[in-house]
Parts: sequence; structure tokens; C-alpha cells
Amino acid sequence: MTTSKQPVMELIHSAFPPLVAALVSPLAEDACKRNNLNFVEMLQPFCTLPGDAHIRDPSGALLSVRPGLRMCLQYASWEPPAPPLARKWLNEAASLHPNPNDIITVEAGNQTVEMPAKTPWFEAWRNVFLQVQYPSDHEFLKHYLACIIVVSSEDPDPVACVQSLWSACTANSGNNPHQLPKWFFSPALQYHVLLHDASSPTADTSKAEQHFARLKAQFGDSYCTLLPINTESNLMDDDKSPPADPWAQYVMASARCPQPPGILNSPGARTPNALEEAQEVNEETIPHPLSPDAPDSPGMPPIMKEINSYNEQPVLAGVRGKHLSAEDREKLRQLIPDFATRVLLPYAEKQIHTLTELVIARKGLSRSLFSATKRWFGSSSKPGTTASSPQSSPASQSYSADSAERGLRRLGDLSFLLGLPQLSFPAYHALKRDLAADQAWLMLAGALEMAALSAFLLPEQPPTSPKRAQEYMEEAIDTYLKFCKLPQFATRAALLSSEILKSRGLMGEAAQQLIKLTSEDSDLRSALLLEQAAYCFFGSHKLQKLARKYGFHMVLAGHRFNKAGLRPHALRCYQQALQIFEGKHWGLAEDHILFTVGRQSAFLRKLPEARDSFAKLLCSGSQQASAQQAVFLREYLQTVQGLLAIDKETGIPIMPVPIVDCKNLQTLLGTPSEVQVQADVAFVSGTTFDSKLDGEEKVVWEKLEEQLVTEARLGQTFVFKPILQLLTPKSNNSTKPNAVINEHLAVQLTVTNPLQIPIVFTSVRLVWKFSPEGQPGTEISNETAKEQNSVDTQTLPLLTLDAGASQKIVLCVIPRQVGELSITAVAFDLCGPAPVSSDQQPIAVTGKIPLSVKGERLKGKDNPDYRLTITIKSPMPLLQARLEGLGSKLMCGETKRIGVLLRNSGPQPLKNLLVSISPPDAQCLALPVGSKPPQSPLSNLGPQQQGYRVGTLTVSAEPKVLRIPLPGDVLGPNQEASIDIWIKAPMTRGSLKLHLMMYYEGMENNRYRTLQHSWRVMLNNPVSITAQVVRSSCPTINGEQARSESLNLALQIAHMSSLESENSESDLKDSLSIQQIAVVSKHWHLGPMVISPKDCKLKPSEACHLLFKVLRSADTCEDKKYIYSHSGVGTSLNSQFTSWPTLIFLIKEFLATNTSTAESKLDLTLLLKWRVSVF
Repeated sequence: MTTSKQPVMELIHSAFPPLVAALVSPLAEDACKRNNLNFVEMLQPFCTLPGDAHIRDPSGALLSVRPGLRMCLQYASWEPPAPPLARKWLNEAASLHPNPNDIITVEAGNQTVEMPAKTPWFEAWRNVFLQVQYPSDHEFLKHYLACIIVVSSEDPDPVACVQSLWSACTANSGNNPHQLPKWFFSPALQYHVLLHDASSPTADTSKAEQHFARLKAQFGDSYCTLLPINTESNLMDDDKSPPADPWAQYVMASARCPQPPGILNSPGARTPNALEEAQEVNEETIPHPLSPDAPDSPGMPPIMKEINSYNEQPVLAGVRGKHLSAEDREKLRQLIPDFATRVLLPYAEKQIHTLTELVIARKGLSRSLFSATKRWFGSSSKPGTTASSPQSSPASQSYSADSAERGLRRLGDLSFLLGLPQLSFPAYHALKRDLAADQAWLMLAGALEMAALSAFLLPEQPPTSPKRAQEYMEEAIDTYLKFCKLPQFATRAALLSSEILKSRGLMGEAAQQLIKLTSEDSDLRSALLLEQAAYCFFGSHKLQKLARKYGFHMVLAGHRFNKAGLRPHALRCYQQALQIFEGKHWGLAEDHILFTVGRQSAFLRKLPEARDSFAKLLCSGSQQASAQQAVFLREYLQTVQGLLAIDKETGIPIMPVPIVDCKNLQTLLGTPSEVQVQADVAFVSGTTFDSKLDGEEKVVWEKLEEQLVTEARLGQTFVFKPILQLLTPKSNNSTKPNAVINEHLAVQLTVTNPLQIPIVFTSVRLVWKFSPEGQPGTEISNETAKEQNSVDTQTLPLLTLDAGASQKIVLCVIPRQVGELSITAVAFDLCGPAPVSSDQQPIAVTGKIPLSVKGERLKGKDNPDYRLTITIKSPMPLLQARLEGLGSKLMCGETKRIGVLLRNSGPQPLKNLLVSISPPDAQCLALPVGSKPPQSPLSNLGPQQQGYRVGTLTVSAEPKVLRIPLPGDVLGPNQEASIDIWIKAPMTRGSLKLHLMMYYEGMENNRYRTLQHSWRVMLNNPVSITAQVVRSSCPTINGEQARSESLNLALQIAHMSSLESENSESDLKDSLSIQQIAVVSKHWHLGPMVISPKDCKLKPSEACHLLFKVLRSADTCEDKKYIYSHSGVGTSLNSQFTSWPTLIFLIKEFLATNTSTAESKLDLTLLLKWRVSVF
């Protein structure tokens, strides 16, 4: 961002070029126009002085004129534009746009900022600003050093023509000091050019020589020259350009207006208005196009936009210079250098000497004035301190035209224009002291300004020069602003001073000077200066500390650009500031910038940029009031509406609200089941969104499914992989899941409203893409076409999200074809806030939120996650089940009958229905309603003797999976079947969750489905049993001699009260009844009961004691056979264990608890049957 010194020097010299006026006769102008150029244009490329030009200072030292010094040639009739026209040119110059490819990236701390590499709009505005200033009388920088008078050899009397042109130019100069043109010296230096058009039919070389001789005789040989042109004999076609066109960069098509060449405006048009006539030379109210009080001047012609290229002639189309031969071009190239070296520079040297003598004579200054530069900077006094500071704004001091002060100023300006800072600086420095003493504030400010510029241009600067020059410029700016009230001159000084400071790396000081010039009188000027100040802050060495200043001043610049009507620049400034403020948690500042960027983009019809800015306001957690957030939402919706009106084929636009939690998205495959409607009747829920399929729950279900699949595929080799019905973030989603055609596919989403206003959505639905099977490359979507037969989309008609609220929603689709379905987004109609006035219409825009999920990242890669990509398969049976008698409270070991109604609601028949239950100590049996129980495993049960019976029990391993018998082994579509399932509760008391899973198959091989249900029960155990076995010492039983070994079995059975159980509620309403005792063993069977109460009913907290004889059997049991014996208790002597399903549960329990070994002395399993009534 730092400017090098050489370009700054070029800027200063281009801002103050030596001005030379041109008076051209009509015939001479016509001769030039044959080349599609006027006279001034024809010389523009050749106005640079030779590098070896020099003059001598008053002390006799030889000084070189600045190499490459360029003179500015203007028509003498040129005048600054009227204020409205000047403002128009300034606006047009500032309307240049940056090249989108010319962008640089700058690191600012931990962030990267993009900005234009160049600011051509500012440079163009600065050039025009420096050109449109009215020539002031307090300085001579805009006065003409000389006048080139051009006449044609075709003129009857060239001498008279010269005199006529000059007389018309100076007609009113003596009557009005503000009359244009203004001359540096009076009388002005004249240089006469006799233009000879060789291509004219009446061209006469001898006649031209005679006219030229008369001119030299009249005005002197050195002040006259003969310029033959149009000598080219081999003319080119109009549509072909010459090999080189040096005039192209100087000819601006938009900077011309019709004006008779060489003819001045009427005296009335050239006379300044009454305000100008009332001014003295040193008054501060000099009119300027940027001043709000500047008068209009309709007679002022326009100005060239190109620097140093003013003229009033129309642009001439066609090939330029086609009549000019190489010799003509060489003479044109030498015209201005010859004029400068032969006439202008000697004249300037003489004037410098004359002015020096005049100043020395009038002021008594030393002749060492021009060799005391170091002495000036060595002074310890600050600039302007030679006179006391004014307490008010007094009238400026007036000086006569031949005063020493004006002589010094003229001397300094002449030296400065010629690039001689060695001569200009001492003159300005000596002048400022007297001006400060006389309180001539305008001339003082001008002297300080030029002294600072001269100090910068000095080839050898003392060490204190930069600091002192900076102080001079600051005082000049302050004086222009405070005492002269001329912001236009202060702006000129600040524009040049800021470039000098930037070239020295003083970015902060440059920014402060530019900021000082911002005011309310010119929005355009303030905007441009604030923008440059922002760049200065960003170019500072303290980059991290000043980045916020850069952003802040960019916001200010954007605001002023907007007021000036330059919305593209306003938008660019706000966008650049946004890079600094975005994401820094400066919520209000960021909201203001985003809202302004959106508004400006919308006004400029950059609707995508406007949409993106407004979208950030809606999803950034704005801290604005609810009313302002409603404005944000309405602006966003209106912008999206505008975009959709322009291009209706772009699909559904992406919305910033609501916020969708895609990470926790869940997908449920299959038709959602009905919910429980009664306390003891439940529809098997299957897998739902509330199912917890992680941790232990997941392990239980997978184990049950594996058991069922293993049982169903006995003898088959397979790799078990559980079916996923609910896809969650924690499930294994690395493979595409399978869904069934014509069944629901549901997606659960959590949506959040980030705004502080309620938002209403209608027609909420899923957006999908579908690829039919067997049609590669075919993709169907409901985003662009509403009528689709491949997938049915269900719609949520209304969704209202309160301020800051979150809500879970479930959206469903039903695939109607086999193929692959991808869920891509959730679509809706977003309704705008309620209209606040009658002229506002309700607004609603269709939008969508994309849905995307990512799998777990392993080894640097994201695993695929197919929660939203599902393969649709052919039809399958669909089992539904209703459970009746399902209780939530059971006794430990209780046998519970559950009625089950099965229904196949699918289009295909089902077969191979299996059931499994968990935990393992819970047992179940099933029997179709109305069918007979299977054959009992108990045989050879003898008659009852002495209260007990003995038989043989065949025990075989029962499968863990229960196979449900179906009519014809198949349940057809829409058929029902009723079965009874008996469940034996586990023996562990407390809260327990039971898991029931049903497995079934369709007609296709290797395709199966599962239906699962879980419920929680509370298990209570009111019975406590204590058993003791001792060897019997009595040889007789009921008076008879015992034939075998016998044992005494003593039992203590207690009825525990509800307070002693884990269930805190009183579940028992009646006494506990002991009904039967049974023994299963390989060697022992029950004998007579020795001690038994008549009615074994126990109230809570009561206990009873029983004593049985246990006898050794004389028979030997075969493998898988056991001796079974049982005996009734009290009045329940006829109660038996032998009924189905009690005996089957007995066998299962026996197998689960029989852990005896060969070393066991007693192999006996005791069974107790009891009954109790509960609520």
C-alpha cells in the first residue's frame, strides 16, 4: 500500500504543469482537421521538454530543468466547467469500477483480506479535481506562461490576423482582474506559428515564405516559426491506421464539445459573476466546482478528462495524421522543444533574475536567498509563529500587483513550474513570514503548501526537512479550512501531502490528513478520502491493531458513497469492511454491514449477493430486536421472489431458516405402527423413532435376531448381519439399507428457529431423487416436477416455530417403484411476517434446506453414511400384532397368558413365524386358539397313594426360539390368526424390561423381516422358602417298615408383606395359598407328608412349616428321564403340575437350574406351586 517517491513526484508535477495558451485562426484549424485532429491535439504527444534544458539562477549557477518536464497546451478560450458540469465529471470519473481480476490478498493477523490492487476511480477523480479548479489570483500556478498564436499561410494578412486574435483575447483584461485567460506576466510572451497546408489546392510556398518574412520582421526571428504540414503524397485509406498513432491516448471522445476554433466566448460569458467581481485577490471565497456556494457559469466549455489535455474542439472520427509525412511529424515533435529552449526558458531565466532584483530591492533580502535552504530548515521556530494566531477571521490583506509579496510568489511559482525546487523553496519560505505578519491567510496557506511540496522535491534534503515540510502542509490545510473556508484548496493540499506521507511510510499521518478533509458539504469527496484513509490504515506497520480502523472507515466511506449516489462503490466498501467484521462476534456491526450489503446489492439488481447477505442475517443469531428481524426476513423473501421471477428454472432456492440438525437425523424404514390405546391391550410397536437402539439395547435386539435367523436357517452357511430398520447417527450406516415398495419411509428432523420472531411454514415435505431399477442414467425428482408416480410425498400442512424454539418433525414418502431413493432436502413454503401497513402484501416463498449426513471419519477419510440413500426392493409381507392381557406387574415365576392377534397387511404371504424373548430366564410358549396342547412329557404317573403320586418325566432340551404354528403354515395377505402366548416371568424381583421379537419370511428366499416389541414390568416375589434335608432316623412310615432309604424334607414357607418386598405399593389383596409340592430327581421321589396344615393359606407376614418324607427309588432312570413326584398341600390335594404349559415351564426351569455333578450326595429339585390374588 506504500507509494514510491518517483510516482509521487510525477503526480506533483502533473498537478502543476507549465501552461501555454494557444490562439488558432480558423484557416489554420481547418488545415489541422484534415488529419482528424485540432491544433492542440496534434501537438499533445510532443509537449515534453528535452532532458538537457537548463537555466542560470541569479547567482550564475547552471540549473537543469527537471528532465521530462511536460508542458500543457490549452486553447486560450478554455475556462473551468460550471459547477453542475464539474460535479458531473467528478461523478463520472469516480464511477470507474475496479478490475475484478486485479485483486490482491493481504494477510491481516490471522485473517485474509481481499482488496483492489489499484483504485483507478480515485486517481481519475483526483486528476479531474486538480484540473477543474478556477485559476486563482492568490497564486500563479494556473496562469499561462506564454501564448502560441497560430495563423495560416492562406490568411490574406497573417500579421493582422495575429494582432486581431490577440486583441480579442485581451479585450477585457484591463477592466476585470478576474477575466480569463490569466497571464503569468504582463505583457504575455508570444510565439507565432505560420502554418502552411501543403495539401491545399491554393498552397503557394513562395507566398508562405513572404508571409513568414513579414512575421519575423514584425515580431522577431526567435519568436516566429514556419510549420509546413500535410505534405504526405501517398495517402492511406480511411479504414487503415498509420503505423503509429501517438495521439490515441490524448484524444478522449467524451471530452469534446462543438466550439469555433480560436474564437473566444462573448464578453458576457467570459465575465465572472457578481460574486467573483466583488472578490479581492486574497479573498477566501474563490469559486470552485466542489463548493456548494459556487455560482453556475453556463458559458464554460467542458474539459478533457485526460490530464494536460484541455481543449474545446469536437472529436474528429477517422484515421488520425494520415496527411502528415514523417518529416511533418518530426517538425511537430521539435516545435515545442524549440519554443521552450529558444524562447520560453530564456524568457523565464530573465524573469527570475528580474523578480529577484525586484524582491531584493523592495524587501532588502540578502542575495544569498537562493543558497540558504539548510538555514530555513534549521530554524527552531514553527511555521506561522512569526505572527500571533488570529482570534477571529479578519479580512485578508491585499497586495498590489507589483508588490514584493506578489513578486516573491510569482518567483516561487515560476521556479516550481520549471522543476527548480532549489529556487522555489526559499522564495516560499521567505514569503510566508510576511504573510503571517499581515494575516493574509489565503496567500499564507498557499505559500506553506508550495513550500512543503518544494521541500519534498529538493534533490538534497536536510535531516529536518521531512518533518518540517509535514508541519508546513498541516498548517496550510488548517489555514485553508479554518480561516479561508476553502475546502477545495485544502483538499488539493491533502491529496498531494497524503501521497508524500505514504511514500515515507507515514500511513497513519496520511490517513489523519485525509480524514480531516471529510465534511458534509461533499459526500463524494468525503467518501473517496475516507476510502483512501482506510487503505492507509491497512498499510500501516501495526497491521493487527489497525485492521479494525480499516474496516470502520470502509463503512464510513460506503455510507458516503451511498449518499453520493455511487452505489457500486458503496457496495464494494461494505463488502471489504465485512471481511474484517464478519465472524468477530461484533453482532450489531456485522448486522448493519450485512443489511446494507443486501440492500445495495438488491438496488443494483445483484440479487444473488443480496440473497446471501440477507440469509446471513437470518441464521447468524442476530441480536437485533424482533421488529428488525422481521424486516430482515421480509427483505430476504422479497429478494428471493425477485430471483425466482427472473429465472424460474433454477429449482427450489436454499433457505437460511429453519436450522436443521442433520447430524442427529433419523430414518425409519417401514410403516409406522399404531400406538397403545388401552392399558392391557397394545399394538406391537415395532421399531420407532423412540426406540433406543444403542448400547445394551442394541446388543439385546441383535442377539435375539441372530437366534431367530440361526433357528430359521439350520444347516445353512451364512454371515449374520442384522437388519437396520432405524438408521441413527450411532448405527452402522456404511451400507445402503433396503426398504420395501409401497411402504412408508419416514425421516425425523429437529428444526430450530434462530430468530426472535415466530416463523410459519406450510407444505413441509421431503425432496428426493429416484433412479428406477433397470433404467441406468434416469433420475426423477420432485424438486422440478410436481406430478410423480415413482414416489408419493406426504406433506405436513402447517408448522409454526415460536421464537428460538426447536421441534421434532417426521416427514414420510412412499416409494411406488423398485430402484434407489435419495432424500436430498426438506422443502416448505416460508411465510413472511405479517404486513405492518396496508400497502404491504403477504409474502410466501418456496424454499428448501439441503440434507446431508457424514459418516465417522476413520484413517483420514469419511466413511459413507447411507441414512438418506435407500434401495427399494420388491413387495414383502407385513406382519402386525395386537397383544391382549399384557400387564406391567408380575410375580416372580408367574405364568401369564397373552392373547395375540396376528395380521398380514402386506401383499405377499408370510411363513416360518418364529418368536424369541429376552432376558433368557424369561420363558414363553405359544398355542393357536382352539387347538390341543402337545403330548405331555409325563408318563407312567401312578395312582395317588398316601397323598402323593410318582411318574416318569422325559426331559429334552427345549429350543430358545419358539416356532408359531400357522394354519397351513402360511398367513396370506390380509389374513388373521389368533394365538395364545404364555410367558413365565423370571425369578429376579425388581423392574425388568422384556424384549419380544417375531421373525417371518416371505416367499422369496433369504429375505426376512422382524417385528419387535418391548415393555417394562415390575416383578414382585411374596414367597420366601427355606428347605432343610436330613436323614430319617425312623424306620417306619405310617406304622409300616420302610423298604428303602428315606429323608426328611422340612420346609418353611413365609408370606412376605409388601413393605418387605421391593414394591412399595400394596399389591396383595388376599392371602397366599400353597397348592402343591413336586420333586424331580434321578434317585428320589416324594413320600407321605408328615406335617401338613389343613388349609395352607398365609396372610402377609405369616409363615407355615411342612415336613415330607423323601424316598430313594428302587428303579434306575434312563438317559433324559427323571422320577417325577408331587403332592398336594392342605385342601389342594388334587392340584397338579401336570397341566400344559405348567409342566413345560417346569422342564425349562429344571434344565436351567439343574447344575448337579457326580459328586453331589443329593440330586433333587424341589418345585413349589402357589397362588395369590393381586390388584
